[in-house]
Amino acid sequence: MASFPNNNGNGSSKKPDDENSGLGAAIAAGAMALAGLGLYRLFSGPEKEAEQPKMMKAPGRDNHMRRDDFEDDPRGYFRGLRGKQ
Repeated sequence: MASFPNNNGNGSSKKPDDENSGLGAAIAAGAMALAGLGLYRLFSGPEKEAEQPKMMKAPGRDNHMRRDDFEDDPRGYFRGLRGKQ
């Protein structure tokens, strides 16, 4: 195999094209990995957020409750809190 000079002017057994093709392959592999990560987050993100209900501090108490339960019937929550029905 013929020897080609590199950037320093020294002899090298690699062709300049061989060095560039390795760099191109590494860039392509990195781009594919980032694209895969982006697609994974795009399609799997909202499902995980929907599994856990939003919580809030229960008004008039020292514990937490589901926000949806309170927003569905806040009047009923306060009636139950005061013991009126």
